[in-house]
Amino acid sequence: MGKTTAAAAAASTDCRPGDGEPATKKPKGIQAFFSPQMEQSDSACKFVVKHHESVQPKGFKLLRQGAADLKKNITQAMEAEEWDKAEDLQSVEKELLSAAELEENLYLKAVYCKQHAKNRYDICMKQQNVKGAKYFSTVLKAAESYLKKVPEADFENSAGPINVEDDDVLSVDNECEGESIAAAAPEEEPQMDEDDEGNETANEDEEDRSAESSSLRNLFSAGNRSKAGRKRKGRAYERRAKGSAGAPKRVARGSKASKITQAQLKTMKKKKYKATVPNKERPGTFCTVVVDMKNEPFWEISNGHLFCGCCNVVVTRKRVAEHCCGSKHKERRDNKPKEDAEAKEAGIKVQARLTEEGLQGSTVDADERKDHMLLMRAFARGNVPLRGADAMAPFLEQWSGKQVPGRRVLGELFTDLHKFHLEKIVKKIQECFPEFALIIDGSPFFANAECVIVRLVDRDFNIVELVIHLELYDSALDAEAICDHIISTIEDRMKSDPKSWRAVMLDRASTNKSAVSKVGEKANIHPLPAYCVSHGTNTVGKKFQPKKGKKFLQTLGKMVSAPLCKARDVHRSVFGVSAKTSSGIRFCIQLEHTNQVNELGVVNIRDKYVRRCVNNKYSEKSSIKALAQSKDPEDVAVIMCELAAVADAGLPVVSATYTSESDAPMILIEDETINRLNNLMAHGVDAFAFPELEEKAAEAEAMMAEVMAPMTQEIADARSVVEAKEEAVRQAEETVRQRNEIALASSLNGTRQSGRRGAPRRDYGAMAGNGPSTTPDMEALDKARADLKTARDEAEDAAILLAEKNLVLDEFKDGKLITKDDFISHGKQCVKPGFDHYHNLFIDPSGDYYYLKRAYHTARIFNPRVAANLDINAINEAIDDLTVFKMPEFTPSFLQGMKAEIAAYKAAVDATALRNGTDCDFWSAVPGAAEYDKSLTAKIANNPEKYQGKTWLDDPVEKARRLWEWWRVQHGTFTYFSKAARLVVLVQASSCAVERVFSQVKYILESIGEGLEENIECRLMERFNRY
Repeated sequence: MGKTTAAAAAASTDCRPGDGEPATKKPKGIQAFFSPQMEQSDSACKFVVKHHESVQPKGFKLLRQGAADLKKNITQAMEAEEWDKAEDLQSVEKELLSAAELEENLYLKAVYCKQHAKNRYDICMKQQNVKGAKYFSTVLKAAESYLKKVPEADFENSAGPINVEDDDVLSVDNECEGESIAAAAPEEEPQMDEDDEGNETANEDEEDRSAESSSLRNLFSAGNRSKAGRKRKGRAYERRAKGSAGAPKRVARGSKASKITQAQLKTMKKKKYKATVPNKERPGTFCTVVVDMKNEPFWEISNGHLFCGCCNVVVTRKRVAEHCCGSKHKERRDNKPKEDAEAKEAGIKVQARLTEEGLQGSTVDADERKDHMLLMRAFARGNVPLRGADAMAPFLEQWSGKQVPGRRVLGELFTDLHKFHLEKIVKKIQECFPEFALIIDGSPFFANAECVIVRLVDRDFNIVELVIHLELYDSALDAEAICDHIISTIEDRMKSDPKSWRAVMLDRASTNKSAVSKVGEKANIHPLPAYCVSHGTNTVGKKFQPKKGKKFLQTLGKMVSAPLCKARDVHRSVFGVSAKTSSGIRFCIQLEHTNQVNELGVVNIRDKYVRRCVNNKYSEKSSIKALAQSKDPEDVAVIMCELAAVADAGLPVVSATYTSESDAPMILIEDETINRLNNLMAHGVDAFAFPELEEKAAEAEAMMAEVMAPMTQEIADARSVVEAKEEAVRQAEETVRQRNEIALASSLNGTRQSGRRGAPRRDYGAMAGNGPSTTPDMEALDKARADLKTARDEAEDAAILLAEKNLVLDEFKDGKLITKDDFISHGKQCVKPGFDHYHNLFIDPSGDYYYLKRAYHTARIFNPRVAANLDINAINEAIDDLTVFKMPEFTPSFLQGMKAEIAAYKAAVDATALRNGTDCDFWSAVPGAAEYDKSLTAKIANNPEKYQGKTWLDDPVEKARRLWEWWRVQHGTFTYFSKAARLVVLVQASSCAVERVFSQVKYILESIGEGLEENIECRLMERFNRY
């Protein structure tokens, strides 16, 4: 039931045979009796069924009279300053008015539904539609039930009973076709203005509606309409129309115009659309017509919306065909050329009259207008909002001695400035070689923006980068929309042939990949997809997994997240530096934070900074959390080693990321950058050197040893006790042995006499320890044996205690990092996912950067300093590998021509290297070299530890810039090498130029607000482009 009028009519009706379209499926059930105009009838029926039992009418006239009486009492209470009483009475008054409004609304709808449901019930019974008849029977009973409860006073004071003509009864012809005729039901949707007739094709005969229908619509006045309906009723967007003098643009009320791109508009103008419109030959029926958009030349885009230049109205894409079928649209379309010609002629006359009479505006001479444009460009380049123009005008007038235009005049110049930049872009592109590369990307963070930058080489071998298209959207584009966006940019903005597109720099987002593939399918062009190296190396760092260390860094970042938080001041006062944060998606920012924490020390940060914030309740929640994360020495040791491992492994990754992000022709030295990173990471984590981790692991081992010191001391003490007890047992055993010998010897003392009576009697039981001794020696033996037993029991107890102490220590060590090797191994495991990801991207033949790495290796032959050290065979191999760039120019005959120029190329390289007998004369004389060398000398003087011994060769950006200066001088010397060099240099190692543009856009939006898109694009072009 929520479709638009034409769409719903098409869904619920058929075209009769001969109308050009086959009959659709006949509607079933209740839906067969609801045309789009009857949607509000259904709403009224549902309302009555829902509320007829719950509402017990008191009489809305009586309720309003009571509210009026309360109004007098409220006035008296307020005059007596009885404010509480007045407030209570106002609440009661509000309740009475609400109840009266509900009762009246329900009464009016019940009156309508009683007659409407009866008519529909008869139709359903005639067609044997049981389901429909049951529904309308329920509605009829509900309406009658409520009307019986309505007081007679309401009948007397109402507009009287409402008669609904049976104008929605199906005719015999329509019945067989299953068509339905619009019921004269009350409508909550806002009605269209007289000028909007072309937008609502289903309502073209609205002016001929009966007086009865108008009275029914009045039942649902603005007071009874829902809040959403009232909001739709008052919705109107106005904007000055392009190409018309002061005419406002109107948005069709009730519509939700969606954004549209230039590419989508261009595609739309080539298609044909079907529209379901009322059949004028057979009133009450609908038919389908075909609209050829080639005959509709006046459609354009205004602020991202589809705009009809004939009717001066914004229209949604779904209703374009219906709008084109409108009679007023057709009339305005036919008269548009004549009106434009008359307006142009009138404008010329007015312009001449204003100039002749010396009036403001057109009397601005060329010099003054040029000054105004220069001021406008200064405002745009300085990112000054136009609201500051009026405030600055007095100062500028006093300083320049000229009249300064106001905000309104400068704002009108934006259109001219935007046109100026578009013309300059086309002119600059025409001055360059036809081959070009594009840098594309989108940003979903501050706005759904899509940006396209073109990269070319002009006839003087200067590299040119221009922003040619920036557009903001309501939502992110899909691959198909990005594809159309790119093609329309090339054809409409650049005025270039898509066949000249050679490379595209982009990140590895799946949407961008699919968009480039679709471009190849549509236009049969296959540019080299040069994925951003900086993006790839950044993802390598993002794969590092220091779990505890990352959480600790995040908590420290939250402590200083607020711009004016006191925790930030505490950090600066304690350590003398500002606290860094690791938020965002760039790994290099995280590494800076990691290095700061490593340098300051986790323990120092906890004791000197975090505890102080906790005590003073600065960033209370975050500081308490940071203290809890670093309170346990074991956690501190793990955090130290994890961050140290990330610092070691992240340094070459960030170095490669920063090096690849420059606007200089980095492809000349990108092979050196990737080789440097490859040598460190290609062999895995075990072959990588971790100096910082080694140092932190030793500290962590000492820290854990300190934690275990009490336990190890207890074990040492217990072991000493065991040794003492064991020594006591040995001594007791020796005592028993000695006493046993003495007892045995004493039992053998005396001489033996003849006969048995003369022999001494021996106590064998006592000697064996089985009975009491009868002699002193035996008693001493018994005591020694008791002492031995006691010593053994004590030794056993001491051994048990030692085992318990060892068990406690073993349980403490279980699952923990204790030794230096344990911490080193854990740190390596944290960064191993990053090494694996690097292998998948750069080493694996299926990786996104594998073939690019080969292309960058091939491009090294265009580095004259590298080519000087290559032999002819190596250069020949590199020339053969140029086919990896997938450029149509690199044919076998072209490559053969390059090989024929190798000798001349080598001679030019060698001559440059030996110019005037030194290697530095040429490179120091290139443009910009003197300024760089002067700046480097100042840096060495200010910070000798960092810059001592550095030259321009140690700066990759300056090195790439000077290498291309060599080609600017020598490009006329060669035919094939020069062309190959300018084609290869179109490929950039990263797409970071677009990211810098998005930073500019964000800055512009923060300064001027979300103004018109052409205003934003114009400001961006003024700040970025250099012609």
